[in-house]
Amino acid sequence: TEIITKAGTGDFHGNMNFEFRDESLNARDPFLTTKDGSIAKRPPSQTRNFQSNFSGPIIRNKLSLNLNVRRFFNENTNTIRATLPGTDGVSQFYSAPSISPNQNRNVNARSQFAINKNNTLFVNYQNQHQQRLNQGPGQFTLQDRAADSLSRNSEFQMRETAILTKSIVHETRFEYRKDYSQTNPRVIGQALNVLDSFNSGGGQNNSLSNNRTAEFANLLMYSGKKWTVKTGFQALNRMNHSTQQNNFLGTYTFSSLADYIANRPLQFTRTSGNPLLDDNQLELASFIQSDWKVAKKFNLSWGARYEAQTNISDYNNFDPRIGFAYELTKTLALRGGAGIFHQRLDLFIVENLFRLDGTRQQQVIVAYPSYQPGCETTASCNPLLNGFGTVLPTPPPTVRTRASNLVTPYTENASLSLEKALPTRYPLVSQPQ
Repeated sequence: TEIITKAGTGDFHGNMNFEFRDESLNARDPFLTTKDGSIAKRPPSQTRNFQSNFSGPIIRNKLSLNLNVRRFFNENTNTIRATLPGTDGVSQFYSAPSISPNQNRNVNARSQFAINKNNTLFVNYQNQHQQRLNQGPGQFTLQDRAADSLSRNSEFQMRETAILTKSIVHETRFEYRKDYSQTNPRVIGQALNVLDSFNSGGGQNNSLSNNRTAEFANLLMYSGKKWTVKTGFQALNRMNHSTQQNNFLGTYTFSSLADYIANRPLQFTRTSGNPLLDDNQLELASFIQSDWKVAKKFNLSWGARYEAQTNISDYNNFDPRIGFAYELTKTLALRGGAGIFHQRLDLFIVENLFRLDGTRQQQVIVAYPSYQPGCETTASCNPLLNGFGTVLPTPPPTVRTRASNLVTPYTENASLSLEKALPTRYPLVSQPQ
């Protein structure tokens, strides 16, 4: 049930609040120690949050506005707890704090305009800016794997609701969203992963994405004494542009700290090729849903949904659904339902297929590669160099392909529940699925 209020009514309202917090009352981390083994001081931490809201009628009985402004700043502290090789060849425990400042600014404006007695226009706009610094270090991951990220999101929504008759409502929706994100590592170099000990080297998560989404929906709702019907369709177009240079310099993996000291890596992986990718995906859906009050104590609901999308040739996505509710007594009700639910092929999976198709990008995995200590800082390691100083043949790249008979996954759900209202007004529900 959706309640539509009249535009330009009510009174003016507003509020403002501010929150401040620092490390004074924080507990000390027992795993964070100094060189002599004693517990270290609390690392600096601060939170500053500001939030304000204003709402009210701009034009009486015609236009309403709701404005929200927020600004959040906080410092998250992660503790690095790693095992490093000592100068004498003996492992030593290492701990240090890593402070990650986060800043978030958000502006949200919602308006409601009465076109006439039966038509109302809703317009919403939201803009968000988020900056996250020094992300990544903590646990086994050392400070040199840190990266900074920036994201900007803007969203515009417009909805027009028309009351055609006392029982029929028509609604049209449009939404446009733009998401921008960028991640830059602080250190450029090959990465080292020593299992259960430490992760160091370059971050290698340099990426940029600029994604746009346009959505259009049309709904028609009928509400009668014993029958309600809701039907409509939706069209969603995703347009993504991205640059990803993940693991373009390569990563060495060592099975233990002893193998790292002995210069015996277990594996070397590297991705190369074109980091740029532009891809689109169109998603269409239509549905119908009906609720019928068969008798005073028995309600029957049924419906169906159909979806189709590009980037996959499977169009057998018809989802019928049915449900019922029967009032056995005033305090006991029996409910049940069944249906088929298809899942969409996510565009993120499609992007990975496109990137590692063997043409745009290639991923090479070398088992037991060669390794020269210290070369990862200059990215001069050659994992294919054998003990005689000659280069071995490059192994074939790992290629991801899409199955010719790929279909969208689906689930078949059925449930039956018995609900009992207790005297204390706490419901008791038994629901096998």
